[in-house]
Amino acid sequence: MLKQWLQMIFGRRSDGDSNGISVYVRCAKCGEVVRVRINKGSDISRNDDDVLFVRKMAMDGKCHSRIEMELFFDDAYRITKRSIQGGEFVAHEQWMAQQNRMVQP
Repeated sequence: MLKQWLQMIFGRRSDGDSNGISVYVRCAKCGEVVRVRINKGSDISRNDDDVLFVRKMAMDGKCHSRIEMELFFDDAYRITKRSIQGGEFVAHEQWMAQQNRMVQP
């Protein structure tokens, strides 16, 4: 019960979450790496060509710059095309490395 409550308050990790897709971006101004969770059920839509897509905005916690992205998916929710303004896409490992640096004394 406590675990469910904590997940509700702090959110679930989308890694391994079958309803979420994690995308990692680095802010062009300050270099902070941000994890963005995309919910398959509520964030992703179909465009006029019946292609799955999402437009998402993220804000880093350091300089609070906006990072805008647009992603397109196939029917299995694999990213087929992506674009970004205000940052760059990075790998999960770069986000993890930043998290590890924050934890170390």
